[in-house]
Amino acid sequence: MNLSFDPPCGPITGWRDGAIVRAAGIPYATAERFQPPAPAPDWSETLEATSLSPACPQAPVPFLDDVLGTRYGELPGSEDCQRLTITLPADLDDGERLPVMVWLHGGSYTSGSGDLAIFDPATLVAETRVIVVSVTYRLGLFGYLSTSTGRPANLGLLDQIEAFRWVQRNIASFGGDPGRVTAFGQSAGGDAVAHLMATPDAASLFQRAIIQSAPLGITRGRERMTAAMGVAAEAVTAATPAMDVVAIEEDVVRAARKFGLMAAMPFGIQYGHSPLPEESGLDRAWNAAAPAIDILIGYTAEEARLFLPRSPRLGRVARIPVVGSAVLKAVTWVVTELVYGKAARQFARRHVRAGGRAHSYVLSWRAPGNLYGAAHTVDLPLLFGPDRKRLSKRHGATSVEELREAGYLAEAVVNFLALLGWHFDSERELFTREELIGLFSLERVNPAPAVFDAKKLEWMNGVYLRALPTFDLAERLTVFLGDSGSPLADQSERIVEVTPLAQEKIATLAATKFVITPPPAPATPNSPAR
Repeated sequence: MNLSFDPPCGPITGWRDGAIVRAAGIPYATAERFQPPAPAPDWSETLEATSLSPACPQAPVPFLDDVLGTRYGELPGSEDCQRLTITLPADLDDGERLPVMVWLHGGSYTSGSGDLAIFDPATLVAETRVIVVSVTYRLGLFGYLSTSTGRPANLGLLDQIEAFRWVQRNIASFGGDPGRVTAFGQSAGGDAVAHLMATPDAASLFQRAIIQSAPLGITRGRERMTAAMGVAAEAVTAATPAMDVVAIEEDVVRAARKFGLMAAMPFGIQYGHSPLPEESGLDRAWNAAAPAIDILIGYTAEEARLFLPRSPRLGRVARIPVVGSAVLKAVTWVVTELVYGKAARQFARRHVRAGGRAHSYVLSWRAPGNLYGAAHTVDLPLLFGPDRKRLSKRHGATSVEELREAGYLAEAVVNFLALLGWHFDSERELFTREELIGLFSLERVNPAPAVFDAKKLEWMNGVYLRALPTFDLAERLTVFLGDSGSPLADQSERIVEVTPLAQEKIATLAATKFVITPPPAPATPNSPAR
């Protein structure tokens, strides 16, 4: 395997790490503090890409370190953090072109880094034969807050755009196909992927997007909060030491707390600031990109369980016999819906109405006996695959073997994000619906849910139906409509829920497309029933 590469940016040397090759810490952009990025200058001397990308300066988050098994300071910090790392299969053939996945990490736009061990894409690359590009970008006050004195917003988002431009220009020299690029990210990273789709050049930078657990339900209506945060941030200047900037972030976050649920992620993108449209034009921007970008979007079934157990008030309520657990479950569902679930479904349906293709998922896997259940971030080891050195407490397993026995790696890592078939082959249509009970459900999204008068659906080849909303995808049974003889033929593949009364019959008919005949008209005095 050749460890030397000659991309347009300049020669690069990486290193072999078992079944993969890494080229790390490659500069894709440069920027002065609080200034937009510029492409990194090309170089002529060989770049020894053997050091992981530094993290943007940030405060410790002991809770997340404890939960995820990360360690504050595991990567050095630097404002010069606009770096990326490329991971590719070691057995890449000459002339072979693989699909490319560009990873944007989460961390509420204030913590994390592309090269943290928990995001190591080695298993993903080796088992599914893709090239992964892990991006590190500016965070917190360095990257995501404007002020009234003219400090720009969305600098981290602009960093990410430069990273995608770098990929388009250079990735072919590493065996990647610039025409098959997927942007994928989780939490704030998923939010970033979604909002990259609203930028003018999105369709020229990537063709598919995977949006995991993005808090899209709290990204709008934030102007007053960000203005208050901007006032609190005025003390920071271009000369303020980096760790002093990080310390002031706590004061800035405190200014946001009175604004309710959206303060759960105080830093973030700002509409009406380059490169994003005004909030009123956001849907139009997303719609313009929809025909050119396929999406997979979803969330975990109990996102809020990562955060709610930390609330002293909810902790006291949860300890109340019988009632407590029910209250905690209800609050978990409400917060998960408000922040993640409802917005994800709306995003997917809007995307399809605008001419795009979308699939959605809900991840429901729970480690037996684990406090956090199907909480926020449970998808990370499922996606990247854990190793013995970094099994976190929250995943409820003590060995890779336990995860394999649970189907965690053997089945779900491939099926969960539909990487095989959907990502690799743009001409192949992803299955309409896939489900692994206790793990996840995945389905093709249609423009709108089927909402019909239930009385008009009481008869359908002898099967009773209803069209009521459900949020428990793992337990629902669906029938897909679309026969040419159906009055609903123009609404092909819309989903109709099946009542418990119909489950026995529908079990043998689920693969059949039904022709719907309307029920007889009710009898009237002038039109006796036949």
